[in-house]
Amino acid sequence: MRVLAAILFFYQQLVLVYFAALNLLYAFFGYLGLRSVVVYSRELPQVALKDLLEREFYKPVTILVPAFNEEAGIVPSVRSLLSLHYPEFEVIVSNDGSTDRTLARMTEAFALVEVPQIYRRVLETLPVHRVLRSLRHPNLTVIDKERGGRSDALNAAVNLARYPLVCEVDADSLLDAEARLAFGSDWSVAPLDPLSGVYAAVTRRTIDGKRPGGWVPEEKISLGEALRAYTAGNAYGVFAESKWGTLAPKYYADAVVLDRDLFRTPPESLDQVRVRYTIVAGRVVFRRP
Repeated sequence: MRVLAAILFFYQQLVLVYFAALNLLYAFFGYLGLRSVVVYSRELPQVALKDLLEREFYKPVTILVPAFNEEAGIVPSVRSLLSLHYPEFEVIVSNDGSTDRTLARMTEAFALVEVPQIYRRVLETLPVHRVLRSLRHPNLTVIDKERGGRSDALNAAVNLARYPLVCEVDADSLLDAEARLAFGSDWSVAPLDPLSGVYAAVTRRTIDGKRPGGWVPEEKISLGEALRAYTAGNAYGVFAESKWGTLAPKYYADAVVLDRDLFRTPPESLDQVRVRYTIVAGRVVFRRP
């Protein structure tokens, strides 16, 4: 009996050691797998991870674009919207009685053709003259309607929306996830001073002071984004990012010293910031008395 008890005890110990070793092995393999996932996720581009998540959890969306006399920028804006990194979406541009070539430019660029469209007028709007679809982009629809203002144009676009989620975007917005902002000046119709441009970008206030809440306030950007657009973004826009736009070794030593910390200055006071020193090629060329 003692021999049998010893054998059973030894067998129990053997089984215990086996399962302990097996669980340690599983834990080690789990650690290796988790470590590989972390390393892979760090190497994978952010946009790729974003696309993977969108494919799993996205919901289709309709992008609404009210447009009135946007001849100069409507085509690049719509193109940027059509190139969004999103699995399923449609773009509806509501041409709100434009008196310039807004509709003509879109017709030429996107091969728009008039189509008979039957839809429910859930929201009352001024008359819609016609509905056009793009032969090149099946997810692009353009509405040509009487001038009724921004809200009326949006309501007309909502009536044609196919998806339950909608996103309103201004006609001169840029919504490309990989787009770089490169700021300059609209001089001579706007001040040449880039600090005035930073103030306008952050607050969206106009020079005449008639829009204290900001002109199209939803287009406000952060101070950091505005400064980046005027420095690194501007250099990128003129193909000089290898020598300008950043304070770094082997870059041109061009900089300004301001009279206060921009990041501690209220946005409404950014237009009061003044330059104390201007440095070009490492030499002080301007000094405020």
